[in-house]
Amino acid sequence: MDKKFIIKFLVLFVLLSVFLVVHCNNLKTKNEGLIRLIDRLKASNVISTPFTDVIKNFELIKEDLSGKLDCLHELSTSKQKVWAATTSNPILSGEKNAKPHGMEVFINSNKINYLEESTMNSVSWKWIDTTRDVDFRDDEKFRRIYNCLIIDEEDSYSFDTFLPGAQVELEISARRNWHPVDMQIYFNDKLVAKEKVKKTQELFNISQNPPAGMYRITIKSSVSERIEEKKKPTPPRLLIYRIQVKTQNDLILFFVPSNLQSNFLNNAVKTQYHSGKTKPSDENKYLHLYNMKHDFILDKFDQKVNPENIKKNIVLDNLSLDVLMAPPKTEFEFKLNIPPKSFLEFGIGIFSYKKISTSFLAKFKIIIEKDKIKTVLYEKIFHLNPGNKKEQLIFKKIDLTPFAKKKIKLAFITEKPEGSESIALSFWSNPVIYQSTSESSKIILISLDTLRADHLGCYGYNRATSPNIDDFANDSVLFENAYAQSPWTLPSHISMLFSLNSANHQVYYDNQKIDSSLPSLASHLRNHGYITSAFTGGGFVSSMYGFSRGFDWYDEPVGGKYAPLDINEAEKLFNNTSGWLKNNQNKQFFLFLHTYQTHGPYNCPSPWNEMFLDNNSTWKKLNLKALLETKGNDKLFTPEEIQNIIDLYDGEIRYTDEMLIKPLLSLLKETGIYNDSLIIITSDHGEEFFDHKGWLHGHNLYDELIRVPLLIKFPHSEFKGKKIKTKCRLIDIMPTVLETVSVKYKKSNLDGKNLIDLILGKEIEDRIFISDLSFKNVHNPLPVLVATNRKDIKLILEKSAQGIKNIKIFDLSKDPKEKNNIFRKQRKLGQEIIKSIDDYYRNKLRIQRKKELVILDEKLKEKLRALGYL
Repeated sequence: MDKKFIIKFLVLFVLLSVFLVVHCNNLKTKNEGLIRLIDRLKASNVISTPFTDVIKNFELIKEDLSGKLDCLHELSTSKQKVWAATTSNPILSGEKNAKPHGMEVFINSNKINYLEESTMNSVSWKWIDTTRDVDFRDDEKFRRIYNCLIIDEEDSYSFDTFLPGAQVELEISARRNWHPVDMQIYFNDKLVAKEKVKKTQELFNISQNPPAGMYRITIKSSVSERIEEKKKPTPPRLLIYRIQVKTQNDLILFFVPSNLQSNFLNNAVKTQYHSGKTKPSDENKYLHLYNMKHDFILDKFDQKVNPENIKKNIVLDNLSLDVLMAPPKTEFEFKLNIPPKSFLEFGIGIFSYKKISTSFLAKFKIIIEKDKIKTVLYEKIFHLNPGNKKEQLIFKKIDLTPFAKKKIKLAFITEKPEGSESIALSFWSNPVIYQSTSESSKIILISLDTLRADHLGCYGYNRATSPNIDDFANDSVLFENAYAQSPWTLPSHISMLFSLNSANHQVYYDNQKIDSSLPSLASHLRNHGYITSAFTGGGFVSSMYGFSRGFDWYDEPVGGKYAPLDINEAEKLFNNTSGWLKNNQNKQFFLFLHTYQTHGPYNCPSPWNEMFLDNNSTWKKLNLKALLETKGNDKLFTPEEIQNIIDLYDGEIRYTDEMLIKPLLSLLKETGIYNDSLIIITSDHGEEFFDHKGWLHGHNLYDELIRVPLLIKFPHSEFKGKKIKTKCRLIDIMPTVLETVSVKYKKSNLDGKNLIDLILGKEIEDRIFISDLSFKNVHNPLPVLVATNRKDIKLILEKSAQGIKNIKIFDLSKDPKEKNNIFRKQRKLGQEIIKSIDDYYRNKLRIQRKKELVILDEKLKEKLRALGYL
């Protein structure tokens, strides 16, 4: 045989072998044994759904607006006039500010563009929903601790709103304090109502019929009869808990260039729209079906194809989960090859928008077809009864071994049971087919909220606060200098789970939500075949802020069976999680755990609350934030009282260590999960105990607040026992996880970097961290506080509304407690760092993230109040 031919053949063989090895290695991260049917669903899989053409169940109203136009002089200019027309009925719309479905506006039969679609020098229009809940939480009169507006005598609260030229109901929930108070209501400085307010909370209804336009509504507190009472420390006050504007009509605004004014007014203006109500008491029975079609839509990063918006991430109480929404009659059909040793796992349930006052029924059925023979795999009539909301969801697991290696059709069907009249919002919860194997990859990320690194034994603390975390550290890599990107929960966890600095995710305030275009760690893992679940303490890690993105299951038991802020929250978190781990031990999964146990108030169960106390301690439990609010933030504590507070905090750490970490690690070892898994323990921020004349967190950027523990146990305890002094960041967790399990991602989209190079010693320079904190009165371009570093040199820049207020520089190698400001000695370096910070924020904040505002529900408010945030 020709020698050259043999050489060529061998070269080709080697190249082909290398290609196959690389290709197989890349494929091994994509779990081919997991078939997530939500991801498989395309239009061709949908046999039927009532979402199709649901709009046809609503009357199409055609209305002539000619002669009904009012000029809004307050919004008009010399170049453009704004006109308003009141509709006869409320307009049906799936999204608050988008163009309503099927709505059009015409001038002389010529369609005109919606405002967002309009061109220069043309008439355009916009729909205004005039019914609204007034959000007054940002007002200076709002008191978070009481969750209401407090209006003193002769003071007032005002808000601007559009009103139609029709009847308007203003509903105000209010009470007064000890002194009699009158509530006066003004529409544009005109007194329209005066009500006497009682000490008990009541609902006031003020009915008006104003012309269409923009109004300033003012609520004023006044005293008509004076009571002298020396013992009462507070002045007469009006307390407002809720303000609602209710109407049965909407507005259409017209934006008319001045040169087109007469043509606009001299021609017929007509509109057509659908309405969910044609009479005040007559609500269309399909309205909840229409609303569901346009609510809870899964993020486009996770689901680029979503026929009829069937794929949802719904919220049941405080559980967020991915579902296929299937109101009767719905049928989905999938053609599948069933892998060996496979199981079908799914949930069924019925969603309700309101408190359940009537029974809902749906018949669920799964039919499998093989060789043209159909078999009913599952059939159940599901009842959702009043007062039985906790049974809104049940789960089922079916062995598919008889169909292994077979081509089958799988049909999911929901129908109305015989005699049922109502339309149930029934759904299939995350149906998956998976292969049972103990060798699948598993990732567990544990965030212990408010945990200081220097209060753990493995970080050199002189108390036995963390024996089980210390043992875990022996199997892990311990990062001695890991820095959080913010000193409070919400932005810090976004940085952790999305690998973005605050300037990139741009969530600085407690009413902002994560940009829906940003993929999370869970999103990446979910798209590579991982089951993704989370059990959290809610609050500022609530799904309402967008944290459930990418998770199949996101549990935040606020007010439920595992209500957070119980004194034994850590223990309950383990109990909640243990069942999930046992049920999912043979799957490839990502599990995120979060607890507020180490967050104040400090009141864990005995004996842990007293474990570190002296016999003469003042407190055995303490809500420090409430105490400071009562006594004043400048209250001075004795050294013994400060130690008492620290002792209680340390007790919380020990309780968490023994009642969460210890049993969790034991269970992971018992089930065989521990050895092969990537397990991370960290925190979002620390806690201050007057280290720098302050308390708690969220107010400064010293190390006691932003230097956090970070322990990573790699599969098979690779690199165990290593301690890395090099500085790193919480944003480095996400890329480290993705690269460890060989999940590809675009590095330029993340601010963090893989930590493996630090572990291997390939990278020896400290990474630059950026931690910041912003208040709402400081912008352009910096937050109010920024901390960053150059090796061991740390700079903290403080800015006020007038400009730079303070600059501090510390050499952490010589001054780890940050007591000696060396800015005068390092002025040149400081100015260089400040310039780089200024440039950094100016560039980052040019990108405007979509930051929806979060409207807090009552349970979340209750949670945040308990944490001391409200």
